[in-house]
This record gives sequence, structure tokens and C-alpha cells, in this order.
Amino acid sequence: LGYFPAVSRDSLLAEIGKRDTCDARSRIGPGEVRLFEVSVKDLDISVDAEIPIVDRSANTWLSLWDIGVLRDEILVRERLKQYFDGVKIEAKYLVERDRDYLEQEGRFFRRSKLKGVVDFVGLLNFYPDLTLIGNIESRRVESVNTIITVFDKMSLLGFDKALLAIHRNAENRFTLEQAFASFIDSFSELADEAKRRNITLLVVPRPLTASTALWDLEIPGVGSTATRDFVQRIGKDNVKFCLDVGHALIVGDDLAGLVDEIGADIDLVCSGAPLKDEFGQYYNTHDPVAGSDWEESIVSFLKEMRAARTDLPICLNSVFADWGEVYRDWKLIQ
Repeated sequence: LGYFPAVSRDSLLAEIGKRDTCDARSRIGPGEVRLFEVSVKDLDISVDAEIPIVDRSANTWLSLWDIGVLRDEILVRERLKQYFDGVKIEAKYLVERDRDYLEQEGRFFRRSKLKGVVDFVGLLNFYPDLTLIGNIESRRVESVNTIITVFDKMSLLGFDKALLAIHRNAENRFTLEQAFASFIDSFSELADEAKRRNITLLVVPRPLTASTALWDLEIPGVGSTATRDFVQRIGKDNVKFCLDVGHALIVGDDLAGLVDEIGADIDLVCSGAPLKDEFGQYYNTHDPVAGSDWEESIVSFLKEMRAARTDLPICLNSVFADWGEVYRDWKLIQ
């Protein structure tokens, strides 16, 4: 295939003609395209077996925390698609941006062919952001409508999965039974709205921290097994169960036992380590797994889950300081 440099075609061809003595039939001139048929015989050539190229990014996702511009975050991580085939972003990113902007970004994201998850957990805090219980029904309705609006924005952006969780109960005048019934109603309503938009809801356990201290561990939505049961109670085919390893450790779940107990019901695993201080208190810090106190147990769990279900997505859900930390956690599950 020839091309034109920044000179005129006539003067270029004249200059070539002065010096070129080869057969014109075997020459590709500027701006020309030629096809050549080449035949060989009696050559001692052996063909080795094809070496398959392993897709090392399959079913491995990365959380992008507190981002500015989604496209820039993907582009500056030039090796992202080499190691990951999906990303998770926070719901506040969509809340703070209008539809026209997200539609424009969506054209780029779709071309990237990455999978996308939107994380609502940070906003589902009862107060001051979103609530899914009806102690004040107008606030619940407003929160549900906000989430549905984000569902519409997700469709523009090209994301088809949403991560949700329960939150704490009201301080008074609303029983746990009332709160549980409200959660069932709200999640069922959101599931129906999500299904109209081809969105899957993933429900993740909520760690027992200050924001959930009013909940008993046996109340569905806190422990891993209880959250799985909560998902089954909702009974919607587009509502799935997500296990967050760091959250499971905080509430005292045995990771090894979870493989047999609820492993078949997990549709997404978020990896990450909590922080434990000298007084035995846990903090949901989303630390990298590599170098943490739980590295061995977390890696053992992730590898056992991936061996049992090769198509199970694993999302690296830690807050990483640099790409070196990302790579160390990625390498642990290979």
C-alpha cells in the first residue's frame, strides 16, 4: 500500500522514474494498492501447533473510586483492558451529571467493550442521602425515584448492573419488622423498574459499622447468608447476590465455609480487606488484599470460587494508591 508524502504526485513520480529501473509490475507506487500472488514449492517447512492466547482479563473487574471523568480514568490506565474486562463506579458520578453528558460518554464506553457496574451502597445511608424504608414515606418515594433516574442514566452510559445494600433503621418509631417490609417493597419496585431497562440488581451485605449498628446480625441484609436469603425472599429473577469479602470478614463470616454454604448463589465477588485496630475494632477501609492480615484466607477463597465457577466475576474493590497495588492484587487471583 503506497501513500502520498507532502509533495505533488507528478513531481514525485518523475523523480522515481529517473532512478527506478525495476519492473513496473512489481512496484507499488504512491497512492496505489496492488495484490501479489506468491507461490512456493519444495520448501522444508514444519508448522507448529498454535499457541492459544489466554484472555487474562475475563471476568475480572476493577473499582474506580471518586473519579472525575470516566473516559480519562480509562485512558490513563493504558493497561486496564489487558487485565480487566469491567469497571465499577459510584452512583454519585451519575447523580451529579446530566443526561446529555452521560450519553456522550456512553458512546466512548460502549466502544471500549467493558462491562459496567454502578455502586449505590455509598448513597444508601438512610440519612442524609437515600433511604429505602418508609418511616417517612415521602423520603422513601423520593429516594426510589432518584435511583430510577440513575437507572435511566445507566442505560445512556452503557452500564447494566447496579450494586445495592440495605441501610440502618430509623432511630425510633419504626420497628425492625416494619423496616424489613419496607426493604422488600422498595427492592421489588426497583427490580421491576430495572428489568424494564435490562438492568440486573446485585445486593451486597452491609458491614456492621456505626451506620448499621441498629441492626441485628440475623436481620437479612447484614451477614452474607442472611443477605442471600433476603435476595431469595425478594424473588425477582434480575435480583442477584453479591459477596463482598471485606464486609464478610467484618461481620465474622467464615470465608472457607461460605464456599459450600452459599457459593452457588453468588453472582459477583468484591475483593478487598478491612482494617482491624489494636482494640479489635473493624473499619470498612477497602484496603488492598496483598499484604493484609487476611491475604491468605481471601486468596484461598477467591481461587476456590474461581476454580468452581470459571465464569464468576471478581471485582477488585480496594482503594489502590497506584497501578503497582492493582497489579499485586490482580496477580493473587491468577
